[in-house]
Amino acid sequence: METTSQIDKLNITLPKFANENSGFTQNRLEALKHFSLLAMPNNYEHNWKYSNIDKLSLNTSVNIANNHKANNFDFISQYLKPFISSFIFLNTTTTQQTGDSVPNLFMDTLNNALTNKQGLIDKLNQSFNTDNELIDKIYFYSQAYCNAGAVIDLKANTKIEPVIIIYNEIKTPTNQLNFLNLNDNSEAKVILINFNQKLDTNTSLTNCLNKIKIGKNAKLYLAELNILNDQTFYIGKSFVDLEKDAQLEYLNFSLGSIQTKSDILTNLNSGSQVSLYGSAFGRQDNNLSFNTIVNHLNPHAQSNIDYHIVLNDNAQSFYQGSIFVDEHANGTQAYQSNKNLLLGNGAHAESLPKLEILANEVHCSHGATVGKLDLDQLFYLQTRGLTRVEAEKLLIEGFLKQTFKRYAQTELFDLLSLFINEQLEVK
Repeated sequence: METTSQIDKLNITLPKFANENSGFTQNRLEALKHFSLLAMPNNYEHNWKYSNIDKLSLNTSVNIANNHKANNFDFISQYLKPFISSFIFLNTTTTQQTGDSVPNLFMDTLNNALTNKQGLIDKLNQSFNTDNELIDKIYFYSQAYCNAGAVIDLKANTKIEPVIIIYNEIKTPTNQLNFLNLNDNSEAKVILINFNQKLDTNTSLTNCLNKIKIGKNAKLYLAELNILNDQTFYIGKSFVDLEKDAQLEYLNFSLGSIQTKSDILTNLNSGSQVSLYGSAFGRQDNNLSFNTIVNHLNPHAQSNIDYHIVLNDNAQSFYQGSIFVDEHANGTQAYQSNKNLLLGNGAHAESLPKLEILANEVHCSHGATVGKLDLDQLFYLQTRGLTRVEAEKLLIEGFLKQTFKRYAQTELFDLLSLFINEQLEVK
């Protein structure tokens, strides 16, 4: 346990935004207190059982991320403009935005938002500080040492057509804190991008904490794209509250990283719907860990989870999916699937689906598979003129596409296919 003097010493190293006010600083200090008192995760904890914790280093000398040299326009021209016709672009570590302003939409960096969205930030900050397995030392580290982030606030009865893109080009250690708030009867498409393809000999931590509120009858189409080099240790935590009849489609797409640790928690109210899709490719010694928690708290809500993971070389993955149905949540429909494709002789995948059902009138199911490429399919494709390598690539791409082809944001299909093909070239 840290002494008061040790906590005071840690306080000296806290980053501070230019527009930071006393309320946000107080939230940092409160998070710092919990961070200081909690032990580091270890592999005896179920949620961290298969993670490379020995590669995890929490830097307590973090500066505000200020990436003035981030080459946004190369990324925009290479990856966005060819595939997405209309978008609004924001870099979380600069004030640079691309795209026309949209009525009834507030969108800015966390630093700038602290001047006029403090009430919303405080509300969302406090709403998820509840007792669950994801509230750990890393959660409080993310809040105490956050040095980048974005705030999105969409007014009620507003549907926006341009895709909102929140971009983080990782050049320095980054602890993002993002707030997304969709008011009643609103609708938006959002893409969160963490991008780091520069080869670095040192393992670097990228930390992303998302706090999301979806109002009554509102719809959010959210895609999280993590395109990372093999020295990045990525931790992502997303907390989502859905009010009555709200809808969420969430696509988690991950390539690269020495360790990916992704946790998504959703709370469903009456009539709300959640679809969580995952598509991931691991190679060499990559370690992938995905944890989805869906809480059905009221009647007639629906959830659908589908994760597809491909592992080559000595890569490993662990998928854990939990579905909880409250005793008052009759009429629940919940489905969960995890499929794993092993390419390398040293590749390994484990899946742990869990159901806790306290209501009587529900429809719930889960399933998991681990397998290799189908030899009959390979043979058939080769009889049609493809080489062995071409046939393998086609089957791998098709396996990964099964999840994001179900995702409603069709603008992403060709972009994700490009990222997959780039990864297969270095397979």
